[in-house]
Amino acid sequence: MSLDDYATALLLAGMKCPKCRDGILQTTPLTPPDEGDAMGCNRCSFPTPQSEPSNSKRITQALIDNAFACLDGHGRLTYVLEGCKFIQGVLRDTHGVYLSLNECRRFWEWRSEQWDASFLVVTRHEGAREEILEYFNEWLDELDIWEWADECAS
Repeated sequence: MSLDDYATALLLAGMKCPKCRDGILQTTPLTPPDEGDAMGCNRCSFPTPQSEPSNSKRITQALIDNAFACLDGHGRLTYVLEGCKFIQGVLRDTHGVYLSLNECRRFWEWRSEQWDASFLVVTRHEGAREEILEYFNEWLDELDIWEWADECAS
């Protein structure tokens, strides 16, 4: 069923707008030289999709991640993004914790410094999960945060 047919069916059934849920679908006769009726919601732009103004600024997770990476002096996360996502997944699946992409970058930079590297490549290879988990525990040991475990549990 096309969007026009759907709008007509809803209008004939006397239903509310499926987009905004507040408006009522209505018809308005068109004036000559146009013919027929215009159908739509009396509150939103249904059935026409509402477009954002071209000059609007959209806040996205990628924008925020890159902003904090730049503020930390590391540039955009683009070159380490897939590695950070892999680290996120390993820690979430194993420990049920969520690290932001920047927290993953910070952790793996600590790991990379042990090899005098700016950022070791993180790939999905045999043993990669174990390496991440081993060094995550080591990183937490170095941060000496274990005494906080009881405080945060309550």
